Amino acid sequence: MSARTFFLGCAATLALPAMLLSGTPDPGIFLQPERWNKNTSGEMTISRDETENAVRFDIDFKTARDPWFYPFIRLEPGESFDAGKVLQFDYKAQVTEGTPGFKFGFIWMVDAGNRDFKPPFRTSLPVTDGEWCTVTMPLVSKTMTDPAAIRIIRIGANPNATGGKVSAWIRNVRFPDAATFYQMNAEKLSKALSNPKNWQPNTSGKMTISGTDGGVGFAVDFSAAKDPWLYPRFNLTDDLTLNGIKALEFEARVRPADAPVKLAYLMLNRPEPNFNPKAWIPYTRPNGEWQKITILLNHKEKGTATSFNLGINTSVKNITFELRNLKAVPEL
Repeated sequence: MSARTFFLGCAATLALPAMLLSGTPDPGIFLQPERWNKNTSGEMTISRDETENAVRFDIDFKTARDPWFYPFIRLEPGESFDAGKVLQFDYKAQVTEGTPGFKFGFIWMVDAGNRDFKPPFRTSLPVTDGEWCTVTMPLVSKTMTDPAAIRIIRIGANPNATGGKVSAWIRNVRFPDAATFYQMNAEKLSKALSNPKNWQPNTSGKMTISGTDGGVGFAVDFSAAKDPWLYPRFNLTDDLTLNGIKALEFEARVRPADAPVKLAYLMLNRPEPNFNPKAWIPYTRPNGEWQKITILLNHKEKGTATSFNLGINTSVKNITFELRNLKAVPEL
């Protein structure tokens, strides 16, 4: 299966010296079974998987009423995170016996006193049964600016059903430069937003999507619709993410229309359980005029979003909704 890329907050194992400059932990410690601590309601075995080039966690939940597994790694003296880096790794979890799927997963950072940090340092981990994903997590935030305070990392999930068996893997841990990484992602996302092929129809009417001068157009026929709405969906593919993105900027206009637009908003979607926070867009221009809109992305779960919808509710029979000059603004 192809790997999915996810970024949390809010895409070879590295053979490096035991310690890197600035105290950043050697990525290799994350692949050493002896550095991990068992933490589960079942029975856990931690081993090295040479085939996957990963550390592997096998958990048996046959006697557990509430199945969960969150193994953790504790940083040793001299090991600390760098504010200018992000933590990135590949992750896979799979139900090997019993009911497939997971309720949810989490990754979070803990201080020396075993106290959890606030989001985005405790945030959702995308868990798609049996599929590798790439996870990126920031190491600083507005509420926690000293990554050296992070001493423990827990990574795991809650399976859907009791009485089964689960295996999980972590590999390819690395620490990319944060500013460079987020800038590159913003540039890729900005380019992808203007490609009509990356948008999917999502409406109560009949939608046609096409490229326009510098953007995308959505023409909709609501002749047979009782409740006219259009929220075309943009999919965040393997190498696109909203993590590290401070805002989405674009211009929008509605034409032609014989009635005013009621409302418009952005909707983020992520793996189950479904997740739909709304970022409201005040569309105030008369029909046919462009309006510049900025949507601030400040929700802790934005990094696990797999897609988002962007659109309007109206009361017309035919309408064209257009977007241009779409830009993703990086955090750093």
